Amino acid sequence: MARLFISYRRSDTGAYAGRLNEELEKFPFETFYDAQSIEPGEKYLDRIHEELASSDATLVLIGPNWLDARDAEGNVRLAQQLDWVRREVTLSIDADLLVIPVLFDATSAPTRDRLPEPMRRLLSYDDYKINGEYFERDARDLGLRVEQALVRRRRARGEPDPLNSFRRQLLYLSGLLFLIAFCVAFAEVRIAELPRTLWILPASMSFTPFAWWVYTGARTGRGGLV
Repeated sequence: MARLFISYRRSDTGAYAGRLNEELEKFPFETFYDAQSIEPGEKYLDRIHEELASSDATLVLIGPNWLDARDAEGNVRLAQQLDWVRREVTLSIDADLLVIPVLFDATSAPTRDRLPEPMRRLLSYDDYKINGEYFERDARDLGLRVEQALVRRRRARGEPDPLNSFRRQLLYLSGLLFLIAFCVAFAEVRIAELPRTLWILPASMSFTPFAWWVYTGARTGRGGLV
């Protein structure tokens, strides 16, 4: 299962981060959203490093105040080397993760001159825009695009696709249960002492993995055999 890291600034896109996390959890993703994923007492920096090391993609949520957010002394946060958002973005790029800047509420992509040198590589990644008025629609579309992008990356690197493997197992299980139902039904015809309804249980059970196979294909656009 793919792992997504959600990078955001609470004073900027905090109102959207939780909602986006909920939408992405409907996909075959494991998401890291700090407000939900970090327990009290955990060391924040250690957990961030741990999560990024095991993630496949980072979504960088960018709103109107992302560039100009300032600390209590009035200093621009992104200009500080220890800023959390700056760390998350640079670590994600250094780790060669799939990085997607997600722009909210008609925010324009940052320009090169507004970003500190280590973060300028962010501009080489295609962004995605979410309209707050159509949040659920755009969030679902983003989830599909992220999944498809991860599949392309895995194929380009020759890595196995976990979802394809899962769907293949579902199909095999459905076929096995249907075969058992067929054999039981055949035995019932040949052996008069057997009840005539034993085949119903494995036959009905075969529909559950098959339904999941169809459902996962419909959600991701992967119909047919995998």
